[in-house]
Amino acid sequence: MTSTGASTPTNPTTPPAAPRRPAGSPTPVAPPTPFAALDPVKLLKQYYPFLVAAGILGGVLGYGTYYVLRKFYPRWDAVVQFEALPEPDSPDSPIGAGGNNRDEMEAHMNTMVRVMSSDLILDRAVQERTVRDTLWAAEFKDATGAMDRTKALRRLRQIVNARAIPDTKIMTLRVGTRHKDDAPNIANAVATVFLDDTQTRSSKDMRDLIQEFEGQVRGLSKDLTALEQRQETLLASANLTSLRQESTVQQNEVQNLQPTIVEMREQLTSAREQLNRYETMANNPGGAVIPEIVRQETERGPLVQQQDSSIAAIKAEIRARKGEFGENHPDIKRLERRLNAQQEERNALVDRLMGESFSTVIENLRNQTQNLEASLLQAEERLRGAERALQDITVALKQHDDMTMDYTQKLAKKAEMERRVADMNLMLARGARVRMLSSAQVPDELAFPKLIPTTAIAMVMVVGLVGGLIALKEIQEQRIRGPHDVALIPRTRVIGVVPDLSMDPSAPERIELIVRDRPNGVISESFRQLRHYLCKEAMGKGIRSLAFDSGLPGSGASAIVSNVAVNAAAADIRVLLIDANLRRPSLNKIFDKAEHPGLADVLLGSVTLANAVQATGIPNLSLLSTGKRDRPAAERFTTPVMGALLAEARGMFDLVLVDVPPAVVAGDAAAIAAHCEGVVLVVRALSEKRGLLARLRNQFGDTGAEFLGVVVNGVRASAGGYFKRNFQVSHEYGREGEETLEASDTKGKGKSKGDKPGDRDGSKTAVASGASNS
Repeated sequence: MTSTGASTPTNPTTPPAAPRRPAGSPTPVAPPTPFAALDPVKLLKQYYPFLVAAGILGGVLGYGTYYVLRKFYPRWDAVVQFEALPEPDSPDSPIGAGGNNRDEMEAHMNTMVRVMSSDLILDRAVQERTVRDTLWAAEFKDATGAMDRTKALRRLRQIVNARAIPDTKIMTLRVGTRHKDDAPNIANAVATVFLDDTQTRSSKDMRDLIQEFEGQVRGLSKDLTALEQRQETLLASANLTSLRQESTVQQNEVQNLQPTIVEMREQLTSAREQLNRYETMANNPGGAVIPEIVRQETERGPLVQQQDSSIAAIKAEIRARKGEFGENHPDIKRLERRLNAQQEERNALVDRLMGESFSTVIENLRNQTQNLEASLLQAEERLRGAERALQDITVALKQHDDMTMDYTQKLAKKAEMERRVADMNLMLARGARVRMLSSAQVPDELAFPKLIPTTAIAMVMVVGLVGGLIALKEIQEQRIRGPHDVALIPRTRVIGVVPDLSMDPSAPERIELIVRDRPNGVISESFRQLRHYLCKEAMGKGIRSLAFDSGLPGSGASAIVSNVAVNAAAADIRVLLIDANLRRPSLNKIFDKAEHPGLADVLLGSVTLANAVQATGIPNLSLLSTGKRDRPAAERFTTPVMGALLAEARGMFDLVLVDVPPAVVAGDAAAIAAHCEGVVLVVRALSEKRGLLARLRNQFGDTGAEFLGVVVNGVRASAGGYFKRNFQVSHEYGREGEETLEASDTKGKGKSKGDKPGDRDGSKTAVASGASNS
């Protein structure tokens, strides 16, 4: 496409406006919470010099604090270690349980710790000579040398610390004093008093326990003697060898009788059931019902077989006579009467024999049932006798085994108690349940202060304070500083980032039309990326009219839209740029065009759109300036006239870009956006706040236009120099490409005689270069 303006459109037919999306009710976008903007990595990169300085300052303060504490508040610690001994078993405790009660040992150690730091022990320690002669005790003496025991005891409570080491049997007594030699003297004095007191209290308890154990041993000896006598009596009254053999015989008898009795019970049950069934059939009111098996056995009998033979012979004779004389011969009639009589005799014989046989079967079943009952009773009686004999034998054997086991247990318990008595005698000889492992020695290093911990604590405190102040500053900072802050707002994306002029190494003087003046600069490249996104995302969805708005004045929306328009025109896209900021028009100044006729004149109907559009001198780019502002044309933004104007513009151009006034100072933005198909919001870094951006996002979401995203303008190098490094690399890459292209042109064609030294940065050359880079 090579059209240079809107006055000669290639397609005079105005296509219908693109279908508008229905205005829905989008979910309101909530402003992000203050803590969402905190990025620890980013803050560390941005403020690491302050944190390093804070760490150095903290180290210096810690070092100074260490020497002040060492000079005025030193503390030397001396430690005495004790071992807790196991508890002596009581007579009622289980065998082998002595010394294994962990809960008791822990309670004992805690008790000992409380005792060694109690006022009773400490008061007696204060009276020891080794304590009274220390420099520590001199603080509590008057001019006469008398010691104030109350003050000394109160102070001693503060410097004495006793504790039990978990999961061990070790206890420690620690004493800390300002003088190096006082700590071991006081600690050893307290330990000596504690051991003496514990020894005195535990000796009496140990002797009482030994006496109780010895009494238990004497009782066990008597029990063992009685058991020996009972065993001798049992051996004399019964032969244990014959009893064990008899037990085996009775066990075999029981094992043999049990399955036999089970089988006999099953046979008896079956016989009873068959007998009841046959008696019911014999006593049937309609006549006895003979079982089929009885009928079959009766018919196989000799008498019935003889009758069957006679009947068969008569039938054979009848068949022979019929063949000789015919059906009606007198002999045949006589033979048939004889056959009938024989059959009746045969049936009568069968009935008689079946009745007799059935009665015999029932009688046999009765006899069989009686015999089974008698045999079962006899077998059950034998089983009960065998079980009683086996039980008596088992009781006798168990009695002997119980006595043997009881004797063994009592003998072992007696031996264990004798061992316990011996152990307690040894414990009584060596002292209480606590013994000293190591006495206190003169310490060779300070317990407080420590250089490394003191310095580390000071550094952590100072760095933490500085870090907290930094975090507080970041939380209170609500301004948008870069794409990251925009991304914190839900359903809001960044579609373009335009660096600040100072970030472009090509050193542009102004941003307006920078894509023409500095086509290979970093900022120009950012506009190319923005144009690529708009062409792909917006025009791909059929969106051909876009409103560019800002939140506050000075956001640079006019410069953004003008550069996007120039860059899109360089890509052979017919672009119409509309200046809808009737209060402060700027596009006509950027392109050096007349202010009217323009938008206001078209809305009021004094001029047509085709006549109001001006060619900018840049191929494919036309301008519709604001027009005359002496008449109230802004009220037409909310009427269908504005929508018809945009529809007509879409028919004449490929892309319509509208520069609208800031949303905060004018209500025209929402009215114009309602007629456009897409909205792009421009914000300036360190100007608008996130809350304002979220509110504008909701406002434009209610217009029904597609909210494409946010362009962040005036972005400076972020924390860690990320943007700055990218800007520098992009500039060097573009400059190298430009120098290569110039060298190629100079070598191939030579420099044209008509070229002037400044033409390389002229408008025509710049536009051509921008188009090629696009």
